[in-house]
Amino acid sequence: MQVMFVFLSTCCILPPISKNNKKGAKKLLNGVWGEALPGEITAIMGPSRAGKTSLLNIMAGWSQSNTTATVNSDIRRNEFQVDPTDIQVRKHIAFVVQDDSLSLTATPREAIRVSAKLCLPRITTDKEIEDLTSMMLAELGLDDCTTPDEYEMI
Repeated sequence: MQVMFVFLSTCCILPPISKNNKKGAKKLLNGVWGEALPGEITAIMGPSRAGKTSLLNIMAGWSQSNTTATVNSDIRRNEFQVDPTDIQVRKHIAFVVQDDSLSLTATPREAIRVSAKLCLPRITTDKEIEDLTSMMLAELGLDDCTTPDEYEMI
């Protein structure tokens, strides 16, 4: 089943750190919206401290735990409003945090295998993942560059 994911009017406000804080509450996100379409890659881009991770945390249902922030958002899955903190909804929403990057020393085979494991359903067997990895390497013309001694690090 193809899923369309939409977030509308997403806001996140942090309360003042102390009573003496002259600036008051801080808006991390204000009226942010967007959509992730079936079969498409969606990138959330912006400068450092623009609220990208906060937005992803809200959409993945991680924002309500261990925070004093006020969050308001209209998140929809196939046009139906959903609560991303609901465990049944969270099973369908995921992202890889920015600290989880592939090792610079990973071979192309290792990098593609890890990516496949992250993207494919859990029922996908190791054999299927290995077959898909080999097919992808062949299509990219990288089937001769799959072990460290077969390619040069730049």
